[in-house]
Amino acid sequence: MKTILAMLFAVGLYAQAPLPTFSGSGGGGGTPVVPGGSPGDPQGNIANVFGPANVTSTNATASGSITLTCTSLMQHFVLTLTGNVTATTLDSSCNPSAGTKYALLSFSIIQGAGGPWTFAWPAGFSNAATIQAIATAETYQMFFWDGATARPLVGTNLGPSTCPEQAAPSGNPATGFIYIWCDSTDHQFEVRNSAGTTIKLAAVGGLTVGQAVSGGGANRVVFEDGSQNVATDANLTYANGQLGLPVGTTSTPPYIVNQVAGGANYCGFVGSSGPGGGNRSVDIVCGSALNNMVSYWSMQANVGSKDGSGNYKCWSSASSASSNGCDTFMLRNVANVMGLGANGNDGWYNSAGETRVTTQFDKTSDVTLANIPGLTSTLIAGRKYRFAADLYTTSNTAGGVQVAIGGTATATSIVYDGFTTNAGVITQSRATTLGAAVGAVTTVTAAHIKIEGTIVCNAAGTLTVQFAQNASNGTASSVLVNSTFQVWDWAN
Repeated sequence: MKTILAMLFAVGLYAQAPLPTFSGSGGGGGTPVVPGGSPGDPQGNIANVFGPANVTSTNATASGSITLTCTSLMQHFVLTLTGNVTATTLDSSCNPSAGTKYALLSFSIIQGAGGPWTFAWPAGFSNAATIQAIATAETYQMFFWDGATARPLVGTNLGPSTCPEQAAPSGNPATGFIYIWCDSTDHQFEVRNSAGTTIKLAAVGGLTVGQAVSGGGANRVVFEDGSQNVATDANLTYANGQLGLPVGTTSTPPYIVNQVAGGANYCGFVGSSGPGGGNRSVDIVCGSALNNMVSYWSMQANVGSKDGSGNYKCWSSASSASSNGCDTFMLRNVANVMGLGANGNDGWYNSAGETRVTTQFDKTSDVTLANIPGLTSTLIAGRKYRFAADLYTTSNTAGGVQVAIGGTATATSIVYDGFTTNAGVITQSRATTLGAAVGAVTTVTAAHIKIEGTIVCNAAGTLTVQFAQNASNGTASSVLVNSTFQVWDWAN
């Protein structure tokens, strides 16, 4: 009971009354040595709030439907559950008497053997705790009871708890202990362990792990390094509904970093002053050490385009580490126009749809169309493509050339033309099915064959350029090195 009253003093109910002492024991209820209204309780608080200050205790097993009775208005119930308590009724003897505001009721509900068991609180106890389901666990809670509504002792109706401010303790606590205090200088709740690490929870502003950072301001979370020194540039800040990293450079943290598995390399995210300095950016950085990070990807605003108002993403290689500079750029030139290169018009773009002959392809005494090695692209089902081939050929006037577009992809629709040019003479032919020959001419020796067309891909697969002689001849007809095939994904 001393513990119960000590808690009441802590929440301010008896701020001016000394803690009375009690005699007696068990469930009989002791008699106060100093009754309410006496010199030990000059305001009569205990008597006025709870009535006669007798403490009684009931210890019983419980299951099914139960009724609880009180022999004083400071009643403690110890109930060991031996089954589910489906209904609990609080007898009128527990209600405060006339002129008394509250009864003080406390419960210790213990999970008995065979559980877990459930417990139905009495009517009016809607804010009561959920009973713990762990075997032998004890759920303990105290209430103010006015005859209709139970108010938990730590409920909001009691007002806030307070922590008196005091100066920070000197030194560190012994091993296995921590200091906890409300600091009179920082006006913060603070905790310090035996290693000297201090955690501060500011009443307004944020959480500081470690010592305060000079000039750091409010609304921040700061971090220590491995030696328990606060990194002044490693912190998160809050303003206008946003969290942010302070600006650094790719050679000066802060970072959000992960160490690469299996080695001493690091990759991470940094709010940066920008490759080359001066321009704010968001960078992906990698390096062999935290103080030697290189920007591999950067996104900046309001720089990099011809008119100075674009946004760009940029990449750099390890060779540019000394300047932290980007060497590859993708820019917004104007609305709905994207550019490549530092000026938006001086960069290059490669795609999987660009292929080239690297070894001459020959056909001798062979009029069967076959795939030209190297001139193949892979299509995606349901997509639309435009394609173009430029073939440089040689042949005997008795063998000639013919070409087609084939592959393993199937077409919902396809159309392509073949243009064969030789000595200024151009012939043209068209196909609307895969594998159909175009550009077929026999009496040519150095023909340039151009194929242009579109395809709507049905089933995914390859699209390739095919070649053969137009008439069987013992002198080879050939597709020369650096002949090309380009395929572009088409929007509509």
